[in-house]
Amino acid sequence: MCGINGVISFNANQNLRDSIKNMNSLLKHRGPDADGDYFYKNLGLGHTRLSIIDLSISANQPFIDEGRYILIYNGETYNFKELREELIGRGYQFKTNSDTEVVLKLYREYGKDCVNKMNGIFAFAIFDLEDEKLLLFRDRLGVKPLYYSHSPDSFSFSSEIKPIIRVQRGFSVNDSAIPSYFKYRYTAGNETLFKNIQSLGPGEYLEIDLNGKYSIEKYWDLHQIQETDFSKEEVIEKFSKLFTSSCNMQMISDAPLGLLMSSGVDSVSIASCISKTNKNLDAYTMDLNTKYDESIKAKLIAKQLEINHKTVKL
Repeated sequence: MCGINGVISFNANQNLRDSIKNMNSLLKHRGPDADGDYFYKNLGLGHTRLSIIDLSISANQPFIDEGRYILIYNGETYNFKELREELIGRGYQFKTNSDTEVVLKLYREYGKDCVNKMNGIFAFAIFDLEDEKLLLFRDRLGVKPLYYSHSPDSFSFSSEIKPIIRVQRGFSVNDSAIPSYFKYRYTAGNETLFKNIQSLGPGEYLEIDLNGKYSIEKYWDLHQIQETDFSKEEVIEKFSKLFTSSCNMQMISDAPLGLLMSSGVDSVSIASCISKTNKNLDAYTMDLNTKYDESIKAKLIAKQLEINHKTVKL
């Protein structure tokens, strides 16, 4: 899962090292395998790692390339192997087998347009030592979280809200976000439950310099997709190919994989698709100890699909 943190301080009294250390400590549950930091002038970056692709320490972050670009990355780029081959063909050399290094070299080659070539879920930050600018990117549908706050004293960002509150403090409840939270169980749009803490929107990137001047641009929008007329048969065929391809892409991992499986159509469809090529799949179901318990049906489905199944009682 990983966690990313960062602070640009405009206050000479702020201890950046303590700030990043505190932020990393609050995201250890997202990245228990390693943590790291990077400091430059009034900028501090932090990362906590959950190892999935290339489990070696050489793939730990922050990841530095050519002594100029620094990356902290949370996510998975499913087509990183294809992108790696493309970049090798363009003369790039790699020292790891990680998708992290692919993302950074992809940025070197294509700049901000790198995200348009990435198939995956991600939230990442890249700092360019030459331009002294920081870029934050969030995936197209906002699967990976990314929050930020801008105050007279500092600009901070993180995979979660709690680290931002730790280093900036003084936040109050955002009353206008409460109704949507109770209605939808989340806050809609870019708002959060705290004033002066925003969520970077899906398909957006934020650019900021060390003086605090920043802008936000949208690189992808769901509403820009053109509608196309297909027959029912064509829709079924195209969806089947896309669904199978998507499931197979997400099976790329150097760590053991598991599936959270209820007895619902979503997770069962995924389990059915994956089990065709992976009979050693481990599936887990939560027994919530309520009348809506799905573990019994899930166990029967897992048996039919011939995959390993375990019920975890809560």
